[in-house]
Amino acid sequence: MSRVVQHSSTTCDVAVIGAGASGLACALECARTLRSEGRHDAHIFVLESSSKPGRSILASGNGRCNFSNQQLASSSDRRMYHNASFVEQSTKALRDSSAGVLSWFRSLGLVWRAADDSGLLYPYSNKASSVLDVLLAACKRWGVTVVPEFRAQAVVRIGTGFSIQGERGIEQERTKTARGRIKRTLIWEPAEFKAGKVVVAVGGSVAKDLVPGHVVHPLSGVLAPLATEMEAIRGLSGVRAHVRARLMRDGRLLFEEEGEVLFRDYGVSGIVSFNASRSGAGFGARLRLA
Repeated sequence: MSRVVQHSSTTCDVAVIGAGASGLACALECARTLRSEGRHDAHIFVLESSSKPGRSILASGNGRCNFSNQQLASSSDRRMYHNASFVEQSTKALRDSSAGVLSWFRSLGLVWRAADDSGLLYPYSNKASSVLDVLLAACKRWGVTVVPEFRAQAVVRIGTGFSIQGERGIEQERTKTARGRIKRTLIWEPAEFKAGKVVVAVGGSVAKDLVPGHVVHPLSGVLAPLATEMEAIRGLSGVRAHVRARLMRDGRLLFEEEGEVLFRDYGVSGIVSFNASRSGAGFGARLRLA
């Protein structure tokens, strides 16, 4: 893993808040850029509220992390998104063979394969942990320091730099549960990091609260799993299946696609479910899986 900072070191050149995919990638590119400019003594920290980095990566793609796609949406397909211009910029980065996402991952040593005719790309191991391992190994090579269990609460301008104010978790004790797992007890104490530059790589309301007065675009709908009636899926949580999904309302077909779904306690997840949510069916639609 990348280094874990000692709490006595609280000053850096660049601080990235959030150790998800975007935060780790950003920190890595900051390190590469500074080193290429001769700044070999530069310090880049990634501040993460949880005990381990990359949890969002491990959860993506139902634990397999479909990090890209060989078959990108056409211009007409992109118009169905709320922010079509942003989607266009993203797909352009994926299409760029010389400086795009795939070239970047290849430079880190990631090996992948296409899952099926859909063009979805997964790490060759078929495990999301491989993507995280590659990112953390690269961060270690380039001197990026991951700081776990730091809850950032405010970013304040101080002179030419910034103060990142929050609280850090201090371990008090470890106990073993009846199932043999280790349970850690933490107390949270006020803490501060200072940085020349700050990147906020967290989502939702957290980002808005971190930087008071910063312009935040209103939230809009995104791809999401589907909540269903519970009786029809009872006992299926955790089961994956290749299906043809049809979303109907009042006899009218709203959506149809073939692919993999993952049954969850609340309904169904997976790429097919996410694509179905884009239809905007809302409550009252009937989902048929065959």
